[in-house]
Amino acid sequence: MRNASILEFFSLDLLLQLLNTSESDSDSTHTALAPPTVPQDSSSTPQFSPPSVPSASLPGSPMMSEAFDTHLAHLEQASQSQSEQLAKILAALQGRNCPPPTQPPSQHPTRPPSSASSSTPPSHHSSGASHAKASPPGIFDVRFQDDIAKIVWALSYFQKGRAATYCQSLIDHDHLYGSSRFDTWEEFKKEFIREFMPEDELTQASLTLEGASYFQGTTSVDKYVDNFHALITMAGLNVEPVLYSTNPTNPAIKA
Repeated sequence: MRNASILEFFSLDLLLQLLNTSESDSDSTHTALAPPTVPQDSSSTPQFSPPSVPSASLPGSPMMSEAFDTHLAHLEQASQSQSEQLAKILAALQGRNCPPPTQPPSQHPTRPPSSASSSTPPSHHSSGASHAKASPPGIFDVRFQDDIAKIVWALSYFQKGRAATYCQSLIDHDHLYGSSRFDTWEEFKKEFIREFMPEDELTQASLTLEGASYFQGTTSVDKYVDNFHALITMAGLNVEPVLYSTNPTNPAIKA
């Protein structure tokens, strides 16, 4: 379409040039054929003959036709050259602006990486190593694979005091004998109650407070105070203010 428009433009330009050439030749011919104006004299009126015009400059002569053909051939050659240049430019632009080939979608969609991470059991250490502390899970969904996993989850909270020492003893047992000390949750539950929940907790706490062997010793003040608060809580002495003395008949402090 663009090449056809360019050819029409050059054809119209050629016609306009031919018309201008014809008009200029016609004007020159009329000017040459017109008789010169001579001032009229009252005494005499001379007669002049028109000048002769060469036949080669007249329209329709062979020389005029040859010049027209030469000019037309020159215009056609220039139009063809410009058309070839435009065609090359268009081909270069189309090759540069050609979009990249689209790849077909894969028939095997890739799966996103799984965010679930497998939980690893707590590492075993010898008795001389530091206490192993298993971190508790972030979300407790009350679902375990077996009783051993349930026991390991419970032991992950044994991180201080007697509980940490007890947990380390179980880890050492697993490391030495290659098997767990408990096979079921019920066995672990019974051992836990026997170790940490004595039957007569109130009586044992009262006997400890009333005994003569309860001293600070080499323990720190903070630990001694914590143990004292635990004993008076288990003995039921923190309900209301009381005066406690080893010799109630002769108390050293009187209210």
